[in-house]
Amino acid sequence: MFSRFVQYIQSATFSLLTLSSAPKPTTPTEKETQSSSEHPSKMSYLLDPNASETASKQTIAPQSFPTVEPAFTIQVQISGKYMVGDVFTGSTLAAVPFTAGVIKSVPSFEKQFELEVFTGQDFFYIDADKSHARFNVNAIAKDSNDVAVSVKLAGLTKLTENIQGLLFGAPEASTSPFGYGIETVSFETGHPDYRFLEQNIWAASQRFAIIDGAFVVQLRVSKVSPGTGMECPEGTDYMTATTYLTVGANAFDVRELLGDFYNLDWVPQKVVDPTGPDNKVGSTRLTVIAIDVGMYEWLEELTRYEPGPDGSFLWAFKVANVPLKFHEIPGRFAGEFISMKTDVISSNQTRISWNLYGCHSGGMHRYSEFQRMVLTRVNGLLEEAGKITGDSEAAWSEIGVPRGMTLASAVDFPTNTGSQCPLTDGGVLRKQHLGNGNAWTVL
Repeated sequence: MFSRFVQYIQSATFSLLTLSSAPKPTTPTEKETQSSSEHPSKMSYLLDPNASETASKQTIAPQSFPTVEPAFTIQVQISGKYMVGDVFTGSTLAAVPFTAGVIKSVPSFEKQFELEVFTGQDFFYIDADKSHARFNVNAIAKDSNDVAVSVKLAGLTKLTENIQGLLFGAPEASTSPFGYGIETVSFETGHPDYRFLEQNIWAASQRFAIIDGAFVVQLRVSKVSPGTGMECPEGTDYMTATTYLTVGANAFDVRELLGDFYNLDWVPQKVVDPTGPDNKVGSTRLTVIAIDVGMYEWLEELTRYEPGPDGSFLWAFKVANVPLKFHEIPGRFAGEFISMKTDVISSNQTRISWNLYGCHSGGMHRYSEFQRMVLTRVNGLLEEAGKITGDSEAAWSEIGVPRGMTLASAVDFPTNTGSQCPLTDGGVLRKQHLGNGNAWTVL
């Protein structure tokens, strides 16, 4: 998360200062500090005096916009047209029944399925100015086992001269290209195999076509996924790091070591001024970090705690006393969010995922190296306790930073070798391009 990340640890012999030769932490001056009336302890928080101003100067993060993934196609054959005429809205209404349709997933989609559309009707509204038309479709589809699914579509198409010719049976009309019609698709089903159709948002491109002499409607449907990340205040960037470890231990043993919000002996890190019940959302703890831009108190507030019956768990916290201004140089921590979750692989193998994301200045630097160092220590602690009964694998990391940030500036290594860079802990940082940002995987 930050440059040359180290932890300041009281009463602990294990020091993360071995990660780098970080300078002596700088203590905040009296002018820079402000006591908090919301926290019972008398600790000082370094607040950004320009927080309200800088928070409003946000850039729109490209990754915050939704993305689409090709999912399935729909084709139905038009079987007639019933002109209702001009209705009270000023639009012209036509009822358009269709039959002989199919909904089929594309080969790359994670869910493979095929449904037959055997009945449906489009209430087709043509705008008063005849420039556009609007779809309002209800249909029923079924699979080979006669499991039925309700299908609804709503959309809009531009009425070109050729599309109007197709709709009204002009002999010279031909298949229209994509680029004029767009629809949303929704489903209702009582069968668990098709529950995913209900639980996602679907968007489609649409066109009218002549296929083997038949008048058909074709749709290319994509799954819509939400954007990611945050929109950060001016002077900070959104970044994320996740480190993974597969450890050869039972999930209950891993949770006993890592699953206590008020116990950071596994780092090791001293927790002071805990408030509220342990492992209860809303409880806080105070830790102190020392990095190359100074020493800071982090007030960490638990936002999620979810233990699973199989021994898995998820905890997440946010740094509650942000923004924190750097002491000596321009920059700040504007928002930091950390989580850890475990997944059961088998009775003697557990996967740990440790994620950080947030808005801050100065690049991601060596936080992923810190994560791998600590998780390697976790594996050692479990081994010392006799809890390792399966195979463990080396920890590895993924780092995401804004597009255009160089490898050296993102991770704070002395040289930028392009697509790969050796790490001090023996790993290799491999650059990959993902979406609107750069991502590096540490192997």
